[in-house]
Amino acid sequence: MCRPPCLAMRRRSSLNTHARITQRAPVIQFEIGCEPHSMELTRPLRFVAAAAALVAGYAHISLYNQGYNDIPVGNIGVQFLLNALSAVVIAFGLLAPVVVPKLPTLVRWAAPAAGVAWGATSLLAFFVARTDSGWFGFVDVPGLNPSPEAQLSVFPEIIVVLTCSALLAMTWISRVEPTR
Repeated sequence: MCRPPCLAMRRRSSLNTHARITQRAPVIQFEIGCEPHSMELTRPLRFVAAAAALVAGYAHISLYNQGYNDIPVGNIGVQFLLNALSAVVIAFGLLAPVVVPKLPTLVRWAAPAAGVAWGATSLLAFFVARTDSGWFGFVDVPGLNPSPEAQLSVFPEIIVVLTCSALLAMTWISRVEPTR
């Protein structure tokens, strides 16, 4: 069973030439390759978040190919393409700790943090684009339209935000718990 990532402070003693026991300064050891609260809890969250990101990315690339790439206002086409590519990168980043168990903690935090930022920004853009001022001047049709791409992007993005927030919370909790 893998322990949560932490900084373990240990004192080592050694014998010197005069047979006295001396204490050295604390040695800081970085635990690499341990997932917070064990992989049993985080693995399903990572798979769900990655799948949801890929579904939302598919919806954005589908809309890009259906004509959003030709919208001149606010570079909307480029934003849809970048959104789809970001979804793929985030999905791979979320699955990397499952495939490669010995990753530093920073790498394990990066993909869920990017997932929260990406999902929140995508949701913000979706809802602002349906207001009178629009997203960078682009005003989309009200409601969950175009259908079904709107549903295929909004609901998975909500799932990505929630699951990645849970992953970040579990990682944070495991870092502040005292070591046993």
